[in-house]
Amino acid sequence: MDITIKLLKIDIPTDSGRRVNKIITVNSKHSIIKIRNNDTICLARAIVVGLAVQNSEKLPDSFRSNLTEDDLKQINKTRQSKSQINEGIISDNEKTYLIDGRKLQGVVAKALHRMCSIPIKETGNDFQDAKAFEEQLNIEIQVYNLESRHIYKGKENHIKIYVLMYFKHRRIYLCHKAEFKKCNACKSETKCDATESQVTCIRCDKYFYGKTCLYNHTENKKCIEYSYICSQCHRYYKTRGLPIGEHKCDEIKCGNCKKYDNRDHQRYMLKKDIKPHSEKYVFFD
Repeated sequence: MDITIKLLKIDIPTDSGRRVNKIITVNSKHSIIKIRNNDTICLARAIVVGLAVQNSEKLPDSFRSNLTEDDLKQINKTRQSKSQINEGIISDNEKTYLIDGRKLQGVVAKALHRMCSIPIKETGNDFQDAKAFEEQLNIEIQVYNLESRHIYKGKENHIKIYVLMYFKHRRIYLCHKAEFKKCNACKSETKCDATESQVTCIRCDKYFYGKTCLYNHTENKKCIEYSYICSQCHRYYKTRGLPIGEHKCDEIKCGNCKKYDNRDHQRYMLKKDIKPHSEKYVFFD
């Protein structure tokens, strides 16, 4: 009898230890905007999109009086109302066009290369170009790979652009939410120093990075009114789901009735309520 055995090795992401969680697929991440382009100016495109999403005030100031007549001609082509980008005014529709990757994004990205005196190369941008963009625009660029690891971090600045690069297929993605900059503990807009000695809140029993982080979580209303850890069973709970006064260590949440009960609790599958009808009607011939 002939037997063929095939072995398949799979790397499974872990949530602790020396490795960090991988981003398995960028298409399923709502916090990541994919830069769709067929040229080599994807970094400039990502910067433009990042400014449109997070720093709408910085974007118009950067392009005020910096667009040429040819740029404006391309932008205003087939448009009823003329763009005011060169006057430092960007409409909400134009911001949407930049994020969605329409023609406006490419025109503005090329203008950004010209403004920063960075040539458009066939091989694309490198980290020296990223540094030049930072200096000219007074922003900070941070670049990650799919392993969620830093591969480039520029000079500290309050205006940050987070870029996720996928080198295999020369794709570039923009992380537009505060996924990398917020403190995971106190939820402040800026990360706290994780090297600080950890301290525990006596109310919610959660750990924080030093006294400042501990203070911030109270100011941000992320203490016991938001979540807590039981000091006995060491489980984490959201307060809105289970207030601390109703918590019992030997109870777990039932997947059917969504209530907390003892481990021997058995509940049949509940019937779902019918959604209330709407006033929408569909007519067809």
